[in-house]
Amino acid sequence: MSEIIIRQAELDELPRIAALKKQIHDVHVAGRPDLFTPYSSLDAFADHSAAKGCALLIAEEAGEPVGYVMYQLVCRPASPYMKERRFLHVEEFCVDENHQRLGIGRMLMEELKELARAAECPRIELDVWGFNDGAKQFYEAAGMKAYRTFMEMDV
Repeated sequence: MSEIIIRQAELDELPRIAALKKQIHDVHVAGRPDLFTPYSSLDAFADHSAAKGCALLIAEEAGEPVGYVMYQLVCRPASPYMKERRFLHVEEFCVDENHQRLGIGRMLMEELKELARAAECPRIELDVWGFNDGAKQFYEAAGMKAYRTFMEMDV
C-alpha cells in the first residue's frame, strides 16, 4: 500500500467517489431491500448531499479515492427538554472493499475527530443499520458506543 492522503474535498468531486458510494449503497440494498432502492444516479447522490449541507473528506492512494466520509455540522438549540447540542454527524462512511482493514477507516476517523475539535463539537454522531455488522464492529473499535436505539415491528 502506498501513502494514503486524507483531504477535504468539494462536493463537485462526488463523481470521483461514485463507485465507492455504489459499494456502500449496495450493502444497504442487500440488507434491507424493503427500504432501499438500487443506486440510481450520481445526480441523486449530489442533490441529497448538497441539500443536507454536507462536507466531504476523501482518502486517496496514488490520487485515486479509496474511502470517503460525508458529514455535516449540526447545531441544535436548547429546548424545554434538551440542552443545546453541537456535533458532527456522519452521513456516510465508506472504505473501498479492496482497501478495508488497512487503517484507512481509522485515518478518516482521526481526521473527523480533528475537524470536530476545530469546530468546537464535543462529539461525533452517526447511525448504523442493524444488519451492518462490519460497520458496527468498526465503529465500536474506533471508540463509538450506542446511545440510542431505533426499533421496528412489521404489522
